[in-house]
Amino acid sequence: MMEAVRKTISIMDRIWWVLRRAGWSSGRNRPDIVEAFKAGREDDLFPEAERFIRQFGGMDFGGKLQIWSHPPQDHFLTNFGKRISEVLGLRVVPLASSNYLCCTSILWIDEQGRFYDADEEGMIYLGEGEAEVFTVLLMGAKPKTPAPDLREKLEKNYKWENGSFSGEGE
Repeated sequence: MMEAVRKTISIMDRIWWVLRRAGWSSGRNRPDIVEAFKAGREDDLFPEAERFIRQFGGMDFGGKLQIWSHPPQDHFLTNFGKRISEVLGLRVVPLASSNYLCCTSILWIDEQGRFYDADEEGMIYLGEGEAEVFTVLLMGAKPKTPAPDLREKLEKNYKWENGSFSGEGE
């Protein structure tokens, strides 16, 4: 038990160090980035996406993760977001470029504050909350398995393989 606590603290200490090194500080609040992000979108940001952008927008984690200060204007990205929204039954917002799946994948957040990393070949559920996302994307931890209801939605649309969803489902 104590070893698990030490390991968790160690991971959180490392995440804190990586965040600080990228320019983050506790209480970071960037309404200017939120406004720039909103200006580049057709619809409003939901609270979970706005909170993440306010705290982490514009940050670069050495090529592993680049959190946008404004969303790219991209037809493919718009259609991709619509597809993910259809699968989940929730709105989603693209937040960042990641190299987790391959050379370039996109970090998404849904209205319930759950995070996903996706590219045109598949999608991985990363978890809920920033700590889980940063543990996977910056520290290389294995993503958690989604809750049964979410996993069922994803399995209908993607094939589950080794902790990730890829290609078409059923």
